[in-house]
Parts: sequence; structure tokens; C-alpha cells
Amino acid sequence: MKMSPEGYAALRANEGVVMRYYNDAPINGNCIWGVGTLAHFGPCTPAELHRAVLPEQVNAILTARVHDAERLVRATVTEHALTQAQFDAAVSFAYNPTNRNTREALDPANRGDMEAVAQNMSLSM
Repeated sequence: MKMSPEGYAALRANEGVVMRYYNDAPINGNCIWGVGTLAHFGPCTPAELHRAVLPEQVNAILTARVHDAERLVRATVTEHALTQAQFDAAVSFAYNPTNRNTREALDPANRGDMEAVAQNMSLSM
């Protein structure tokens, strides 16, 4: 499976698309750009805050990170078929690098227990 166009649109809407570097304070205080892409931990430097971000850069890193998240979901959920909407939601969850326990959160999907997956996801955010 691959993330659907609807999944991409939802991911972009949920993460937001920011065509510059910015600090995500008060959440974590880290330097972010594009579609929730972590530049580095800690605040942006003054130079970064003035750095231009091109659509091609945003789209390239978005595509690469989605492909990584898709691989993680496929490697984690091996015993139960997901619907496209479930796969898209799992990829969107795995896309966020602060969700370090993605495998544990998605593991109940192997038993078809999507309620537990949803609960795990909400606890991890």
C-alpha cells in the first residue's frame, strides 16, 4: 500500500505547510520548516528565520518522509490488512518523528484491534 492522494492532503492540512523556518514554540521550541519538518532541536537561528524555502524542497522532503513512514507501517502491521483510510492515518502518525513509539502504537492492528490503535495514537500525541 501507498498513501493515497487524500492521505497526502490530510497530512498537509494537519501538519500545515509553512514556506519558511519557524519555531514551533510553545509546543517543543524546535526549529521547523515545510510540512512539519524538524530542522533541528532548539530554536531557529536568526539566519534560519530569514532563509527561503522553495516548494521543491518541501515536496522532496515530504515525499521522502512519507515513504519512510509507509515502510515503517508496512513493517509493523503484517498480520492484518488495513483499509486505505487506516493506512493513511497510520502513515500520518508515523510521519511525525516525535512519535517514537510508532511500532507499539500500531501493534494492535495486527490483531485487528483498531480501537486500541486509535487510543494508542491519541495517548502518544
